[in-house]
Amino acid sequence: MQTRSAEELDGSRKRPRLVWAIFLLYMLGLVPTVISVRPDAPLYRDYTAPDWLLWFALCCTSAAAAVALFLLKKTAARLFLATLALTLISTIRHLPDGP
Repeated sequence: MQTRSAEELDGSRKRPRLVWAIFLLYMLGLVPTVISVRPDAPLYRDYTAPDWLLWFALCCTSAAAAVALFLLKKTAARLFLATLALTLISTIRHLPDGP
């Protein structure tokens, strides 16, 4: 059985500044994106159900990764990798078919 120090139990572990920076960068980028999405906007007019599902999954994994990093959880790395994979899939889906 693992024992935790008193510092870990009361949640007062100091987070490195880089963790704060990454967390704030992700949250400040994610919140306006989610708030400003309007399905009738020209940018999103051609989105299909899979596009919206991919967009939703990308937003969720990005937020979960940032929160996991902020909480200093080991799962943050896997969540950031999932975010990267979803971003690559989304990019490939929206590449033009030809020149």
